Amino acid sequence: MSVGETFWTLFKPAYSHFNGWEEQPDEINFSAFIKCRFEDIISENEKRAWITVRVEEVLLLKNVCNEMPPRDGTGYLDSFHMFGEAQLLQYKDWILLDANAQSNLGIWALIKRVKDDNHLVAYGEWEFHSNLVYCGNLIIPEDELNQFMHVRE
Repeated sequence: MSVGETFWTLFKPAYSHFNGWEEQPDEINFSAFIKCRFEDIISENEKRAWITVRVEEVLLLKNVCNEMPPRDGTGYLDSFHMFGEAQLLQYKDWILLDANAQSNLGIWALIKRVKDDNHLVAYGEWEFHSNLVYCGNLIIPEDELNQFMHVRE
């Protein structure tokens, strides 16, 4: 990236950043997608750099359903089936699905229940050399989500 460019990142409060939402589900409502602007390079070497960023926009996960129009999310959870049994966390109106292949690669999905709809608001996939996260407001059909609701909590 170059100075002046913008990027989005997922912000989690300290406890959930280090321990995960599984251990700190109360911090989901304080997590957000953050739009940042790359302002300056403080110091750098061939392995890392310290930079200054400016936060330009904050979209709390709990507000995604109000800020983004809903779209059809049919099939978006299909990739979970290749991992075998997914882990499930239910906390208030949130559902977190997490699955991985021997901790070498994995995916997760954060779903918010609003009335009778399941809104996929965040989706992540990771492996050795990448960690990607997506934001949206995708309506997941009840029958597709129900396939995961039997897994151990």
